[in-house]
Amino acid sequence: MSKNNVLFLVPKLFCGGVERSVVDIFNHLQHQNPANKVLLAAFYPDGEFAAQVHQPILTPSYPKWLRRLVHKFLLGAKQQASEISFWLEILHIVVASLLLPSLLKQGKPRIIVSFTHHAMFAMWLRKRLLKKHRVHWILVEGSNIVDGIQNGVQNHWLYCRIYRIFKRAYHSADYIIAVSQGLSHALSQAFDLPERRITCIHNPIVQQATALSEQNSPVPPSFPYIIAVGRLVAVKGFDILLQAYAKIAPELAVNLVILGEGPQHEALLQLVHKFNLQQRVLLPGFVPNPRTWMRTAKILILSSKMEGLGNVILEAMAEGTPVVATDCDFGPRDIIQDGYNGRLVPVGDPQALTNAITELLNHPEHSQQYATHALQTLEHFSISRICQEYAALFTQFGVDIKC
Repeated sequence: MSKNNVLFLVPKLFCGGVERSVVDIFNHLQHQNPANKVLLAAFYPDGEFAAQVHQPILTPSYPKWLRRLVHKFLLGAKQQASEISFWLEILHIVVASLLLPSLLKQGKPRIIVSFTHHAMFAMWLRKRLLKKHRVHWILVEGSNIVDGIQNGVQNHWLYCRIYRIFKRAYHSADYIIAVSQGLSHALSQAFDLPERRITCIHNPIVQQATALSEQNSPVPPSFPYIIAVGRLVAVKGFDILLQAYAKIAPELAVNLVILGEGPQHEALLQLVHKFNLQQRVLLPGFVPNPRTWMRTAKILILSSKMEGLGNVILEAMAEGTPVVATDCDFGPRDIIQDGYNGRLVPVGDPQALTNAITELLNHPEHSQQYATHALQTLEHFSISRICQEYAALFTQFGVDIKC
């Protein structure tokens, strides 16, 4: 296999915005280039998005007993545990670092593009091996890790050590891609990264969902509804959304659908019961292609407390659905101009969210205006444009990729 190729590395292909973006970018580049020029590797190749990959996925070689251990205690726990333990995350990273040499041997890449923190730390632990094989490492950061560390770690001693670990990992990479302008600036400032080694490349949007994902998606409900999509975790702010929806539910004949799975599922159900919304709120779990549900929704709401970019905003816009989003430090504001192609509201403000939702439901002409302008916005996030930006970066490291 040629040494002049690019390998996209993702730990898994289960549901998630990161995984969806990786598959979209890879499929587009793979179609434009000779076989084995662009490769996709996963430590754990199972998952909902695996069937959407248009070329065999590189997988590490490891004993059957380790494979069984991984599926039972790592992947199984990942899906079942209400809260993911710190030590389970460490174990994931250690296992990934042990499997990385096998992927290097199979793919023989000149460039590895890593996604998610599991892959980032596995690459960091194997930095000497990368140098030995003369592999360039491009790290893609898609989450607001700056606020994540500051708000998620209360102990100062622990905060300092976690910060230093992230800083060392970022400085070990040859180049860093941030998925929004604000995130790029925040990473550069927080971790003392030279501007010449970091840039912003947004996540792409594929205008038409794949036929396979369309076929595998459950049929959306026939009743009028507004929708939110994302992993059921605290940072997504679905509790704030439920508070906002509870204010308008008695007055407007529109239900609320929240698509996704995660550790906050039971807590959200308790809130639904608290607000007596059992007949008005639907939590159907994971849907392979949420865009089929966005298409017939009245509004998409993103209620997050922090975001890297906000892929669901782009997906809703592509389906002609107006968007109301919280104005996080960065992410949504890269996409939405308030009052032009959607609405931005303050983070953690249920009343502001209620007002914006009510405005769009009571004034369909506003929804139509936002949807029309959103189509123009999508040109900046097209899959072909984003892949051109990736290809231009690969050229700096001596690899020519067609797009």
